[in-house]
Amino acid sequence: MLENAVPRELTAEDSIGARQLRVLWAAYVISSLGSAVSTGAIPLIAIERLHKSAGSVSVMTAFAFAATAVITLPLGPFIERQPKQRVLRVTETLSFAALVSVLAAFAVGALSYAQLCVVLMIVTVCSILYSSALTSLFKQAIAEHSQLGVNAKLSSVDWTTSTVGPAIGGLLITVVGVASSTAVDALSFAVAAVLLTRRFVGEHGAIEMPAADTGREKMLARVSAGLRHIFAHRTLRGLYINAMFFAGANRMTSPLVAVLMLDDLHLSALEYGIALGAPCAAGLLGSVLAGRVTERFGTNRVLVLVGALRGPCLLPIAFAPVGVPGLLTVIGADSVLLFLAGVFNPVFASYRMRETPKELMARVTTAWSVSNKSITPLFIALGGWLATLLGVREALFIAAMICLVSGVFLPWRRTADGRGPGASAH
Repeated sequence: MLENAVPRELTAEDSIGARQLRVLWAAYVISSLGSAVSTGAIPLIAIERLHKSAGSVSVMTAFAFAATAVITLPLGPFIERQPKQRVLRVTETLSFAALVSVLAAFAVGALSYAQLCVVLMIVTVCSILYSSALTSLFKQAIAEHSQLGVNAKLSSVDWTTSTVGPAIGGLLITVVGVASSTAVDALSFAVAAVLLTRRFVGEHGAIEMPAADTGREKMLARVSAGLRHIFAHRTLRGLYINAMFFAGANRMTSPLVAVLMLDDLHLSALEYGIALGAPCAAGLLGSVLAGRVTERFGTNRVLVLVGALRGPCLLPIAFAPVGVPGLLTVIGADSVLLFLAGVFNPVFASYRMRETPKELMARVTTAWSVSNKSITPLFIALGGWLATLLGVREALFIAAMICLVSGVFLPWRRTADGRGPGASAH
């Protein structure tokens, strides 16, 4: 059985002080809120300002994801060797500059489709590198028994901003204009970058500890080290496969649910918006309770049982009735799913952090994020093809079954030595 991961306050074992953590926390909150406010802003600008079709927007997204995979994987080893705070600051600054370029071109009428494609790619790359550096920093600077508490708080921020951000963005776009939410996002990146300019030094010295130089190591080996660690580790390998299928199938449902609610269920755009936003509160509740649930049941049971319970949550949506009962069905199913995800995600993030050496943390996180980004458009394309061939409800049912079957890869079995499913299998 895996050890319980109990969230506690920062202790003397941590290399980062409470005030320094609050600065990192503030930068993360501001940046996360700005990104949530501008959700879908660049594709919307392409549609509204450049009059691009839905197909062109899909190509833009696919290009951003493909380019991200090509760029970020080789950068993983480089990130490991850099002071992590510097990486956070640089990625926020680059994101700010990219969005400002859109605003400037928008203002003078020189905005192009190619520029939007490049900017979306830059912002996506910076988002992955930021997440990798932050995870690596926490691995280095925060004691193991404090990591679940920190990850749960970060997850709470994500759920909160994803709940309120899109609504604020929609209001800004309606009242001010299509570029307003992008301006807010750019400002949030600038403020976060300023907050990150101060170098943090904890009680035991600098928390930034780049990995030792491994110049003799071949580039391919350095780039693939993150994936090799994942697949050499029995539990991480299973969790990785589970995550790719579960996340891919779950995101495959997003456009399908939109068609189902607006066409088949005859719901309004307002009701559709409510169905998207309301369940996020359940995700926030789950992240708040993650520490208590893990303290009560242990990390292994949470990963297995909570992870498996997510599987059937999407099934009721495929059978949702017309009208308000259908709206309540969608909200209820999504609420249960997001509550379980709110519990599962920080526990999983803390377990992955604990089972990964600090010199590989950024590469593992980058590889995981790139895989997730790369597989998403494939599943979305699969969903569109299935909906065309079989129907929307049938495609939703297949997506739900993929989520259910993905539970097979969760760490159900203990290793032969009895230490639980956290051992490596070489």
